[in-house]
Amino acid sequence: MRKTAIIGILVLLTVLATPTVSAQNATYYLSPVDSSVPDCTSAQVELRIDTHGLDIAGGQVGLTYDASCANVTNFEFDSWLSPSPYSSWNYPGWDKCWDRDGIGMDTDWIIWQDMFSNQNGDLLIGTFTINCSDPSGNCDYCITNLSLTCGEDCSYCPIAGGDLDGNTVPCNVSENGTFTCGTADPDLIVSAIDAYHNDTAFDPYFNLSNEVDVTVENIGSAAAGASHVCLYADDSFIGKLPVSGLGIGLSETVTFTWTPVGCDCEDGCSPATYTLKAIADCDGEVAESNEANNESTVDETAYWAGWSADEHLNAVIHGTIQGGLNYTTGDGAYAGLYNYGDTQVSHYDI
Repeated sequence: MRKTAIIGILVLLTVLATPTVSAQNATYYLSPVDSSVPDCTSAQVELRIDTHGLDIAGGQVGLTYDASCANVTNFEFDSWLSPSPYSSWNYPGWDKCWDRDGIGMDTDWIIWQDMFSNQNGDLLIGTFTINCSDPSGNCDYCITNLSLTCGEDCSYCPIAGGDLDGNTVPCNVSENGTFTCGTADPDLIVSAIDAYHNDTAFDPYFNLSNEVDVTVENIGSAAAGASHVCLYADDSFIGKLPVSGLGIGLSETVTFTWTPVGCDCEDGCSPATYTLKAIADCDGEVAESNEANNESTVDETAYWAGWSADEHLNAVIHGTIQGGLNYTTGDGAYAGLYNYGDTQVSHYDI
């Protein structure tokens, strides 16, 4: 009985003794470091630790990522580890730290333990299954960092020690990784359509040359090559113009000429509203992430303007008198004479 009591005291003293701390660090890392899911399936990413010759029997580590891009749907522990509750993904009592920084970041905690023996070397702890977060399955392109987090050491509570002898094992992270959902592709849209007359803010006029500005923008995740944009008025083809190659977030505005046909209200006509439709990449020259958003429409109303000085004057009498017909527009220009007494002076050299 005395011998048994002495052994029990020695064991207790061993447990209560101050743990020793190694000068070396065990290192957590991901394999592969960078993973991608171009087709909306799942990526398998190993969580490993290199003990650099140190004995270790357990620890804890967190994986932080952007929850709007990625979602960890499973963690499979390697077979050498003790089962739950000694080894656990998001250990009971530990919150999953959803959006802990208020910026949509998620952290999954892994607690792992071998209850029977110390281990050393390059160890596989387990494998994450990571999916794209988009539930629609559209695989919108995004990239998130995969950041490993461990404390100053690999010890944890409530399971004791870094190794089975009660020694704390310092740890660090060798390299954080990335997860890419989808593929990087350009995406061309028509972001603006604006019709006007003769470089002014006036609405388009019947029977006169009007301008239609169409802006093509690349909202995708990769640069777009050169393309063409087409314009229609009530489904009648107006024209096609080239668009330069566009980097991510860049745009270009091209100008069409449009001459709607109409007459004066005194002749029984009235203003007419047209649906102008512009189609980016109308020849299908650019492979895009979304081919369904190239088209944009806007309604524009054309009016009768009467005679306008920017149109050519045709000779009414020709060949009946000797000589020619000379005329000048001088320095005349459009002006808003809206109030009584407003004047506009034009000069003509005759």
